[in-house]
Amino acid sequence: MKKFKFLEHTADAQFIAYGRTIEEAFENVGLATFEAMLNTDRIDLEEKIEIDLHAQQIEELVYEWLSELIFLFSANNIVFNKFDVNIDRDEDGFKLSGSILGEKIDMEKHKIHTEVKAPTYHGLSVKQNDFFEIKVLLDT
Repeated sequence: MKKFKFLEHTADAQFIAYGRTIEEAFENVGLATFEAMLNTDRIDLEEKIEIDLHAQQIEELVYEWLSELIFLFSANNIVFNKFDVNIDRDEDGFKLSGSILGEKIDMEKHKIHTEVKAPTYHGLSVKQNDFFEIKVLLDT
């Protein structure tokens, strides 16, 4: 199964991430977000960060997930390419917990080709058929 595909967009970065499970789709959202910025094949797994997020709606959880990834990139100068998450649902909504792995950015090694400023709610959707699809538009 393809992990994600980028869609044509005039000004920003838009993609659909896929997964056999909702967790795999969220992990591929993370990978596509960093792939929009740089070549994720050149990221070594040297730093590990634990993440816990909560939201009432699954689309809100996608937004919170992307906001946290972009914040960690901007505040700590870390780029990521491995995501391992678990998503649970309870009476309060959805909870994401897991870890992300990457390394401190090295401008000689990691050539940034697009700066991602923030996720958006515009066109954000989560669909389930035979597999999960998460559509995202990133403000670049």
